[in-house]
Amino acid sequence: MNKGAVVRKHIPGFEFFESSCVATISRTLVENSLRMRSMAFLSQIRMSLLLETLREHDEPLSYMRQINDSMATGIDDWLTLPTEISGEARELQQMMLAMERRREELRAFLENQTQNLRRSEARFQQLFELIPDAVGIHHGDVWDLVNPAMVSVFGAASAEDLVGTSVLDRVHPDTREKVAHRIRGAAAAGMAAPLMAERFVRVDGSTFWGDVRGQPFVQDGQPSVLVTMRDITVRIEAERENRQLRQAVDQSSEPMMVVDIHGKVEIANRAAGDLYGLSPRQLSGRDAAELSSAQCGDDLYREVTARVQNGEVWQGEIKVDTPCGQRILSRRVSPVFDEYGGVDRQICVDRDITDERCQQQQLEHIQRLEGLGVLAGGIAHDFNNILTAIMGNAALGRMKLEDGHPVSMHLTRIEESSHRAADLCRQMLDYSGKGRFVVRPVNLSRMVEEITKLLEVSITRNVVLKFHLAEDLPVMEADGSQLQQVIMNLVINASEAIGEKSGVISLSTGMMQTDQAYLQRAYTANEIEPGRFVFLEVADTGCGMSEATQKKLFDPFFTTKFTGRGLGMSAVLGIVRGHHGAIRVYSEKGQGTTFKVLLPVSKTTPPEQVKNETRGDWRGAGTVLVVDDEETIREMAAMMLEDMGFDTLTAEDGMQGVEIYRTHQDDIVVVLLDMTMPKLDGKGCFRELRRINGDVRVVLSSGYNEQDATNRFAGQGLAGFIQKPYTPEALRAKMRELRGVCRR
Repeated sequence: MNKGAVVRKHIPGFEFFESSCVATISRTLVENSLRMRSMAFLSQIRMSLLLETLREHDEPLSYMRQINDSMATGIDDWLTLPTEISGEARELQQMMLAMERRREELRAFLENQTQNLRRSEARFQQLFELIPDAVGIHHGDVWDLVNPAMVSVFGAASAEDLVGTSVLDRVHPDTREKVAHRIRGAAAAGMAAPLMAERFVRVDGSTFWGDVRGQPFVQDGQPSVLVTMRDITVRIEAERENRQLRQAVDQSSEPMMVVDIHGKVEIANRAAGDLYGLSPRQLSGRDAAELSSAQCGDDLYREVTARVQNGEVWQGEIKVDTPCGQRILSRRVSPVFDEYGGVDRQICVDRDITDERCQQQQLEHIQRLEGLGVLAGGIAHDFNNILTAIMGNAALGRMKLEDGHPVSMHLTRIEESSHRAADLCRQMLDYSGKGRFVVRPVNLSRMVEEITKLLEVSITRNVVLKFHLAEDLPVMEADGSQLQQVIMNLVINASEAIGEKSGVISLSTGMMQTDQAYLQRAYTANEIEPGRFVFLEVADTGCGMSEATQKKLFDPFFTTKFTGRGLGMSAVLGIVRGHHGAIRVYSEKGQGTTFKVLLPVSKTTPPEQVKNETRGDWRGAGTVLVVDDEETIREMAAMMLEDMGFDTLTAEDGMQGVEIYRTHQDDIVVVLLDMTMPKLDGKGCFRELRRINGDVRVVLSSGYNEQDATNRFAGQGLAGFIQKPYTPEALRAKMRELRGVCRR
């Protein structure tokens, strides 16, 4: 190989040399260099050779160490080299030393980095184990790694109980398929799964709720998922309880509001919104005091605020203005305490008691009327006993006088005054609902038609009567004369309400089905039952009545007319109550008045009344036992009966009457029995008399009406009834009705 060839081949980069020939070529070049003594050429060749060797050698650093070792062992040879080559060798040796130092630096750096990595891994492991949230890593659907919190939340004994098991095993069966689909979708998309609440199953089979989130990542070239979970069972239960509580409050029929310490509404339910005509959202932020028709700082506001801030409950009644008018509310304001025991809110619970108050006032009014009725009935009963003696003795005295006797006129006036007093007692009994009723089937429409002429002459000429009478109206059981009195009173009152101006009075009849709520708003007896009622409605275009007048309308002796009147409407109410009916009143000042009288439809038809026989000369026969606690009545009745031809025995109470009857039962044909007596009343006496003789004939005598008195003896074989006060003629007619107690 010539020099030109070597140089020409070497300059491009020695691509034609093979690594196995490098050493031989190197030595040849060194020898030629020494002979030619060309420092520049030797340096160029050596550096090119070294560069080529390092480029092609598999382990260049190792090869350089070998060169360094050769130089160290053959230093003598290197010393014989020219000075330039020796310098290059030394430079090469220094280069090798520098590279060794760099290697040591790299080794120290790698060791430092390794220690840092180990410390980082230790910190991660510590955080992984101490983090309170459950954390786990799964590949596919199998747990690879779980922290202690994950072990605890699933109730496992150790991590080994979970690692290697399926993730879906711990998902509730109801949502297992859905969760599996979500895991597959997130893995395929490589996107994080959103935070979701799911139900999970612990190792012992119990269930709990957890907030769970998944984050996909790649671990050792395999797709994995980092799962974080938090047990939210307590929160879910609290939310469920809060939701149920909110639903209960919102669906409550009573208005409820939560108010802050400044009196502003924070929360309101639908009932509160309905009460004030606003939505619950519109109520929010409103001042509670203003909603209650009050003002911040007034006496009521200060009272409520002071009680609530003191931790006490305030309860009372308030009036509020609503779209439906003014309502009366029963309000209860309770404090709401914070976690420190301070009052930070208050809850207002209202109950609309407007209708209840009206019913209570109406009930009190009815009870007051009933109390007055009992008083009036008692007075009338006792007064009738007195009148019975007065009328009877006056009648007997007049009958014993000759015609034209001067005393006869005075006795006649006593009788007439007694009759007027008896009429007053009858009105009092009518008011009390214990007047005398002669009950028969009555068609209300037909009755109004029959008294039309009488009604027309009872009103002023400037008033027009209009009739709207229902056809085929069901009959009712009533006393016709009493109902006529009711109709007349209502029409006359309507005419007087119209006064001198022109007006209209409308009379309407019909039938309606009533319920308890409708009857509660009417004036009636407490025991009335809902059902079918026929009604009479009398409406006028008169002056109407104020609320104050309506409250006293049925009070005895209350009148808006001249003094000396006032039993008209009270008697109307008494008659209606006596028929187990009701009255509704609709009136406004200046708008006229409407009275609606409701009477129950007849369920049974009463038996026909026995007609009195009319005979000329009639005389009684046998003995009549008179049982009454009033001596004057006993004596008067005995005189009347003896005047008819009867023999009489008297007893002052029921027990004495029973003993007398037991002794003289063969002679006694009739017992005239008082209802109210001491020791043994009329009912008890009648029962004992029936035990002695089941066929005993008893005529009941009472100051109350026949219907009320005889109801106590229904189905027990009572022979008859006569109401006090009675005249000799009335007693004669009653005794004549009884068979077997007369002689011609």
